Amino acid sequence: LALDALEVREIIPLNRLLQEGGVSSMPNRVLWRGKSTILVDPRRALRIVCTETAQRAKVIVASCGEAPVGLIVDDVGGVSKIAENEIKGDATGAPIPQSLCKGVICRGGDRTPLLSLEKMLTF
Repeated sequence: LALDALEVREIIPLNRLLQEGGVSSMPNRVLWRGKSTILVDPRRALRIVCTETAQRAKVIVASCGEAPVGLIVDDVGGVSKIAENEIKGDATGAPIPQSLCKGVICRGGDRTPLLSLEKMLTF
């Protein structure tokens, strides 16, 4: 899966966020850098069956409007530039629900879904 790097604020280990972040009075939130941050585990929305979170799990803290969102992921494979012409709006055949995609990145014969944080939060 891919996210728009312009939305990403930082990537931190989940354990660090849970140890150093403050407790929020709202469910599924943690205080990070003084802001209430929504924590989202996308496995349910992406139809991924998993019973535990990986030890190496990371949180991608991203901007979704004014609110920071922490997307819990197993790991981060890297960051790369994607040209506009590599993003196709048609997500047909993507391994995740099309309703969660901004589009698909087509590169070297691979089709990588570009995840929409806004759609993930309203799923």
